[in-house]
Amino acid sequence: MADEFGITVGGTSKVVDRIEELRQALPGISPHTLTSRLRQFETHAIVIRTTYAEIPPRVEYRLTPLGEGLRDVLEAMATWADSVPTPEAAPSVMAEGAGEQR
Repeated sequence: MADEFGITVGGTSKVVDRIEELRQALPGISPHTLTSRLRQFETHAIVIRTTYAEIPPRVEYRLTPLGEGLRDVLEAMATWADSVPTPEAAPSVMAEGAGEQR
């Protein structure tokens, strides 16, 4: 996961990040998807977007207190995700887990 704008993205622990830093910390996410998610987070008061009237324009994102409340949940999810074997690394474990669903 990642810890840009206060969440956990790639093991760093920053509070404010520009959109390009977020893109670099989240390989594989499209610019459209990242922008869409950030707008949703802003709408739900999870992040604050600050725009600076500079050339080139600068936009930074910061977690709100509500967003900070998600930190423990996101860290737990990151820990869990790190413990899940990839299908290539452990095909038998993945197959066993699939058989347990009802």
